Amino acid sequence: MSDVRLTVRAKEKLDEYLSKEPSDTVVRILVEDDGKFGLSLDEVEENDFKFEVEGISCVIEGAVEEALEGLRVDYLDQGAASGFSLTGGNPPKPKTVLRHEDTPNPDARKFVLAFSLGSASKTWTAEDEDAPELFKEVLALNGVESLFQLSTFVTVTRTKGTEWAELTTAVTEILTRLTKPSSSSDRNYGDGDTLFERVGRFIISDVAPFLQQDGGDIDLISIDDGLAVVRLVGACGTCPSSVATLQGGVERRLKENFPDEIAGLKLADAAAV
Repeated sequence: MSDVRLTVRAKEKLDEYLSKEPSDTVVRILVEDDGKFGLSLDEVEENDFKFEVEGISCVIEGAVEEALEGLRVDYLDQGAASGFSLTGGNPPKPKTVLRHEDTPNPDARKFVLAFSLGSASKTWTAEDEDAPELFKEVLALNGVESLFQLSTFVTVTRTKGTEWAELTTAVTEILTRLTKPSSSSDRNYGDGDTLFERVGRFIISDVAPFLQQDGGDIDLISIDDGLAVVRLVGACGTCPSSVATLQGGVERRLKENFPDEIAGLKLADAAAV
């Protein structure tokens, strides 16, 4: 009873693939977070909507059944790039907030976005009058201490004693109104050969990605007589284990890669940055 249409070529290929699978295999129509369609061979799940097209058993997650309206499935013969093409349909609005994640810092929670805000990081507080309007709404929520943005995530730090349940819901509702920026500034340590530039680029490529997984980031502030001064931001900025993170990981990596140039690491005084 669906509006899905199969081209002759698509049916031929699906019949071919299904002939090599167990008899209970079905064709699953996937709806990705960005609103695009996909296709796979799968088993029926409890909450699936089941339907049949041209004698082929298909399913889609019941929650997005309406996405099938007007969907057309074709198969394009394009050599190495051959594959199924799914067009039309009525996919739900693409998600802005894909999920939220706990971080090693119990007072910081990471909200993963469907698009990038740019590689330049920024920490906002309620005192920042130039903060984006939606960020101001988040910062105005009772219990929010600061908001950190970087690339495809936003990290919200709560005040001590605030419960995450209602706060997470409120933050998510606000962030769903975010739109992808037309342009964004990027963090850039230059392409020169000074020690500061070389260490800065190394931090971006080698150190920062691991901290970003936990909702934080690191900035190189200065290098003086072999002592690299860095700032931890986002979830890492107020994390109880930040000193251990510096000494056990970041400092070791810098000494290994700049053995005759970096002798140690120091955490910048937040008030002085």
